Amino acid sequence: MVAVMSGAMEFGFVPSETVSALHDLGNWKVRADAIERLSACVSDLAPGGRAALPRINEFVAFLNKLLGDPNFKISLTTLQIWETLLEKLGKQARPAVEVVVPTLVKKLGDSKSVVKEANMRALNSLYRVLPEDTVHAIFSVYDGGGKFSRERSIPREGPALARLKEDAICALMRAMLNADRFPHPDVSNAEIVSRLVAAASANEQGKGFDDSKTDLKRARATAVEAIALVRASLGKDETWRLVDNAKNGQGRKECGANLRWQLTTRFEDARVARLSREGLIEHCAAAAPPLAAGVKDDGASASSSSSSAAAGSARTAGVGSSLNLTRRRPAALSLNASLDLEPGSNPSSSSRGGHSSTLSKSFGLNSPRGVADGGVTRAASTPSPDHWDEFSSGESSGGSYGRNGPSSRASSRNGGESALGRRAAAAREKAAAGAAGGAT
Repeated sequence: MVAVMSGAMEFGFVPSETVSALHDLGNWKVRADAIERLSACVSDLAPGGRAALPRINEFVAFLNKLLGDPNFKISLTTLQIWETLLEKLGKQARPAVEVVVPTLVKKLGDSKSVVKEANMRALNSLYRVLPEDTVHAIFSVYDGGGKFSRERSIPREGPALARLKEDAICALMRAMLNADRFPHPDVSNAEIVSRLVAAASANEQGKGFDDSKTDLKRARATAVEAIALVRASLGKDETWRLVDNAKNGQGRKECGANLRWQLTTRFEDARVARLSREGLIEHCAAAAPPLAAGVKDDGASASSSSSSAAAGSARTAGVGSSLNLTRRRPAALSLNASLDLEPGSNPSSSSRGGHSSTLSKSFGLNSPRGVADGGVTRAASTPSPDHWDEFSSGESSGGSYGRNGPSSRASSRNGGESALGRRAAAAREKAAAGAAGGAT
């Protein structure tokens, strides 16, 4: 009877027909039912997962294949199964880390957002239970070492490898954003910084970088952002101490002059990466251009808040009003023509919307991002309100967007026509009087 039961079960607790159904690649309905049954088997494990422990390595290898399954439902349900198993096993899941982490990191490059989110969530769950092993496995992925090096699907160069390395560092950053788990007594901060310094210096040759085979600009910039997270957690002095000793760690790379300059500049801005609503890494505007392109600038550095406040006041009092299009400019500086605005429209909205690109062309602004809310950009040649007195009263008081609205233009025009009429009438009277005098 015992022999029959052992033959009917796989991994000590999963029915054989469930495993067989999951191997039936030609029938997605059968597989979908089978993955749900497998989920139920793991959920039914007692705390500690004693029934799974004797053959845990085999079961983890089986789950790892399902994690990489091309079927969307199979892959996502397997992630849920993995998290349930991790809850059951706790630290006894240590043997699985080196096997599972590479697959989870590789799936961070999936085109489906929901898959990326689920894999990042699983990586973070693993870090919270086994922080030291998870960090070590993430760096193994970056290096392409360990069991990961034997997988044929792992890229060896080119854009795919660059993306994999960037995603590995992002997985580490996700772990570091656990305020209650980083820094962690089980994780060596010195080793993290040493490996990050090496990653931030990847492909360095002499005074430049050789990215001919694999362009690692984004990966290097991401490593700098990870060091910025260390600085936010440990402080500037301690981070510099770790950076200066990086060569003595597993990274085996000294912080060169180029990286030192990058870090010095980066540390001046206290802003760091954060989690998006989906649980993925969201870089800040202070990051290097490869990462910050398209990121909305959320304001000046928190480390220089006093100076930024003063600058903000200056912008409000000065520059902010210099693009107030409710006043008329001379024809040579008229924004109405350059922006092709219709009378009665609100030109001030162009700084945030449809006319931002036209404004850039008109004033020679090359920023890839539109002007942020509350901020104003103007050309150096645009006169400030303080100098508008140089223009005639007729130029500064009217206009299609005058301070009193369209009626001000009409009243100004009507007033101008009355004055001209009076002058013309006087001239005619004078001419008539001269003609009458000559006749007498």
